[in-house]
Amino acid sequence: MANLKSELDEYMQQKESRRSYFSLPTFSTPRFFSRNNEVDDETVTWFQQAQKDYCTLSRTQRFIGFGTCLALGLLCFILSFIYIPVLLLQAKKFVLLFTLGSLFFIMSFSFLYGPWSHIKSLFSKERALTTSLYAITLVATLYCALGLKSTPLTVICAIAQVTALFWMIMGSVPGGSSGMRMFGSMFKSSVSNTLPI
Repeated sequence: MANLKSELDEYMQQKESRRSYFSLPTFSTPRFFSRNNEVDDETVTWFQQAQKDYCTLSRTQRFIGFGTCLALGLLCFILSFIYIPVLLLQAKKFVLLFTLGSLFFIMSFSFLYGPWSHIKSLFSKERALTTSLYAITLVATLYCALGLKSTPLTVICAIAQVTALFWMIMGSVPGGSSGMRMFGSMFKSSVSNTLPI
């Protein structure tokens, strides 16, 4: 009981010291590395304990990481779209920027959901096909651009990658294609009410 009180006091002191707006993630030594041989009454697996013991981010840090990755992804997308007019001449630059942008975009949601939960949701039964197809087209595009250095194959794989990314995003929207139609009609009605068309 005294051990519980000391742990609670230590936790409360840590909470008080973390009151600043931004703080670095905290690392703790996992229990399976410690020399303490006491066995807990809980039935926690080593993997669950390792997940709890390693790096933890506060809510603010998660939002900052999400915003940073999302902004970097949008920046890479914008820079890659600059190369669309010269896609046949500069396909390699387009592919690298677009791939990096999409990886930043996907990684940004790992900050919100947590990396393990996000990976599990990407490979869930409903989304496993789209995630696998996107990963295959991403690797094929990079291989054609960097390995084969073939512009026509790179362009074909880049189009397949963009299509797979949109298909993956469509599967992420609540309601799927009917949800996208609803959001599209809401956007269309708001634009038509605003603009004199």
